[in-house]
Amino acid sequence: MNVSWAELGWEAGARAAVRDIWAHEDRGVFSGGYTAVDISCRDVAFLRISMAASVANGTRHSVVPGK
Repeated sequence: MNVSWAELGWEAGARAAVRDIWAHEDRGVFSGGYTAVDISCRDVAFLRISMAASVANGTRHSVVPGK
């Protein structure tokens, strides 16, 4: 599973923190997008993606463009 930050309406080179909600684990901070390598074709992932600058000040951004 791949997602680019541009697909979410963010700058292509933006840095964002990714958290796996179901696994209760932070996946890290990524530039430009995220690739989940452990998701098979019939699996589902529940991720929270927050712009990295927002992590420091406690605010969150929607991952749905236009919201």
